[in-house]
Amino acid sequence: MRNPRSWKSDLMNRLGSHAANPDVLCDVELALTLVSEVCPNEPPSVVPALLSANPVAGLSPPVLSERQCGLMARARTLIRCRGEMRWQSMLRSYNSESEIVRMYDTRGDGPATRRESSICPDRYDIYISALSSPPPHSNRTLVVAEPGEYWFPVRADDGRGPLEWRSVSFAEEDIVGVPAVESQTLRSPRCREPLRVPWNDLRQTADWMDQGDDANWRGRLDGMRVDIDLDGRVTPQDLILDGLFHLVGMVSSGKSTLMDIVAVWAARSGLRIMLVVGDNVDVTTRVERFLNLGLSSVPLMGLGGRRRRMEQIERVAMSETNGEPAWKDPRLKWVSPICPIIGFGTSDIADMQPGSEPCESLHEKADLKAIRRSCPLMSACPVHLARNRMMEASIWVGTPQSLVLTRAPMQSVEENVRFLETVYRECDLVIVDEADRVQTQLDEMFAPSVSLVNTRGNGLMEVLDRNASAPEGGSLNKTMSSTEVLDWSTAQRMSQQAANVLLNMCATNPDLRRWITLREYFTAYGLASMLHRELDSEDTAREMPKEILNFLSQPSLDSPLQRLAVELTGMRDPDNMAARGRDAVESLLELYPAQAVNWQGTELLQLKLSAIALTAFLDSRLKNVFDGWDVGEGAFDLGPDADLPFQRPPREYEALIPSSPMGNLFGFRYRWEYDSAGGDAQIEMFRCVGVGRWVLTNLHDLYGDLDGAAGPHVMLLSGSSWAPGSSSYHIVAPVDGVLLPPEEVVTAISTSTASFDYALDPTSRVPIRVSGSNGESRDRNLASLLLYLAEPGSEGRSQIEREL
Repeated sequence: MRNPRSWKSDLMNRLGSHAANPDVLCDVELALTLVSEVCPNEPPSVVPALLSANPVAGLSPPVLSERQCGLMARARTLIRCRGEMRWQSMLRSYNSESEIVRMYDTRGDGPATRRESSICPDRYDIYISALSSPPPHSNRTLVVAEPGEYWFPVRADDGRGPLEWRSVSFAEEDIVGVPAVESQTLRSPRCREPLRVPWNDLRQTADWMDQGDDANWRGRLDGMRVDIDLDGRVTPQDLILDGLFHLVGMVSSGKSTLMDIVAVWAARSGLRIMLVVGDNVDVTTRVERFLNLGLSSVPLMGLGGRRRRMEQIERVAMSETNGEPAWKDPRLKWVSPICPIIGFGTSDIADMQPGSEPCESLHEKADLKAIRRSCPLMSACPVHLARNRMMEASIWVGTPQSLVLTRAPMQSVEENVRFLETVYRECDLVIVDEADRVQTQLDEMFAPSVSLVNTRGNGLMEVLDRNASAPEGGSLNKTMSSTEVLDWSTAQRMSQQAANVLLNMCATNPDLRRWITLREYFTAYGLASMLHRELDSEDTAREMPKEILNFLSQPSLDSPLQRLAVELTGMRDPDNMAARGRDAVESLLELYPAQAVNWQGTELLQLKLSAIALTAFLDSRLKNVFDGWDVGEGAFDLGPDADLPFQRPPREYEALIPSSPMGNLFGFRYRWEYDSAGGDAQIEMFRCVGVGRWVLTNLHDLYGDLDGAAGPHVMLLSGSSWAPGSSSYHIVAPVDGVLLPPEEVVTAISTSTASFDYALDPTSRVPIRVSGSNGESRDRNLASLLLYLAEPGSEGRSQIEREL
């Protein structure tokens, strides 16, 4: 994470006595300086387009230099402004400042003009300097606990209860021999030279691998047929990597085999390589494979969700062994639940849940405002095994989620960055397996959809409400401003209240539910537009009244709809709430006098107005929650390691990837899902914040415009990433090579047949569904499916029947 404010802190102090809002003034003038350097003939209205990272049609000049691209990339990091509405709001605030302090004149439709100001006359030079160099990283320091007693908060009741204080004591002899934690700075920007991977070297590598592994690496490599130049020659050829390399291959062509052999070749050649694979079981399996070959390798994973990963590995281990206990599987050491401080604390911390360890949150007393220390046992801790070995390893393996969402560990990397930037700086080569599937996952990460509230009580707002409760009502992070935390918590609680009321209204009023679900999704503006068309006379077709538009753009303004929303979310006085509803209806009908008689006293109209008011209220508060997610993440440990049903894309990526082409959509859906328990009503939210696939196809140069640093070579492997008819799986990057399976495999495929069939549950006679089920239901469905597939009278079928 970069520090977007360091460049203007001194300037804001100097402007403080002259400007009403020096923060916005600096951002607006920085943006206008960007326009003057990139496209001086354009008006200020071009700023949102410049900050979107999308190509700007009709820009003058149409072609930008390398320097201008760098200025735009740094401006996107420094200015938190995406969208026309936000920019117009900032510009209005800027124009309300005194002319004496404003450095730019933005009146009229033409370009902004710069003028001299006696107040901070060096501002322009400061803006140019800020745009000319990348903002510094936010560094972190570990202050290790010394001998003594420390306190930390934990969540009781298997991680679902309130936070409570526990204590632990360290004697000097307990920690005297523990190695010190030594983090490293990331590698400086580098130039990237083409990388040749000789096929003969891969043969030798496969021979070497066969000496320590009986997986027939050389035989599998020799069976590959590769066409690198796309000229029909399928003889082995050297791989020439220069930035992005897109290799597609048929089923059984050897893509995964090639990935593993190239990884071993790279590690033995003194290079560091990152493998991106599908799930954490695959991650730990590959790490163990490389370790067994004598190579240094670690998984890149977060600390949260370890119990789930343990269960996944145990299930796989039981299916792979013949009676061997699953706990002996070496992959389990990478998701260890063993926290050493259990041996130094009181008995009430023995049941501490994985993910709640106080690695960096040991307080000198039971007070959240007390100084925090990191655990002195961290460098020898089983929980941190991978993180402690990370910077020494040659092969890193992780999933797309850990790569993009998880922060690099403090004990390994000084800078406050995600694994993605760490990989970009430190790795020479990245190989992405099943790249088309990874592309869809990245798209989903940057267009997240989540249940806000539901009748099961496990929606995002309910989980946030549990996670964001701290002992003594304090914040879990002393470094966060108490005002920021309070504002964020208030927005979260108000969002939850609004969503709960809206859910109840939809669930209990069929007419309102049908109205809200007329479209695939709803927004406050969309609902208001629908109601406007219902109320407006057919012969006028006038625009929506400004009174409604003003409320939709600023729901906090005092108005009948705002007062109705406050009453609905407060739920304090039913009689007063009904009165507010009548006031809102009367005020609305004053805007539509021709329809007043037809709609007067209609209960449905009041329900529709209530839904509009609540949706606008929810929209504005939720945006505060997500725009301030960094505050909640830092204060309440809501990062990728927290088991939340939602992960907001980290804000630092907004400067790197283009905005969504359809705009940063923010909308809601009312849904009812049927299940064996009857069903679940929910209010679902979705938000499009960027083009996620950009990370995949531009990983080799992702930070290039920002600071000139070249990234690793990237090899994309997939069997179906060249699919021009698919909006999800087609990767918009030229195919550099094709892998074909051995001829005997191609012959077998060509002579085989494929058909669609479905199995019926023997009791209910409905199709058996495995995907989407979980727990005992999933196991039962899998067993039923196996029973259907097994031959009648076979030993396999008899065994399944006995187990069932």
